Amino acid sequence: TSYNHLFTSYYKHWIDTAAEIYKEFNICFDDIWNKTIIKHEMIDKGVYKVTYEDGSKVYVNYNQDSVYVENHQIEGMDYIVVNKEGKVIEKI
Repeated sequence: TSYNHLFTSYYKHWIDTAAEIYKEFNICFDDIWNKTIIKHEMIDKGVYKVTYEDGSKVYVNYNQDSVYVENHQIEGMDYIVVNKEGKVIEKI
């Protein structure tokens, strides 16, 4: 169609972004991608926690402002991954 100003399938327009997202997810989720989710819960308005079988957790903040929950600072519209040892996985 002629409607193509918001989306493009031309890979050169998004390949760098896709590569950066892949690197970040590979680092953050490497140890849990194959683990079973045992719990998904809202822990505050717009803030969710996903717990995996090994005890790892992913916190997602859907709010615009940062929040402090369960001893973790989570920026607005962001997430953190906490591994089974309780250490926050640093993003690239």
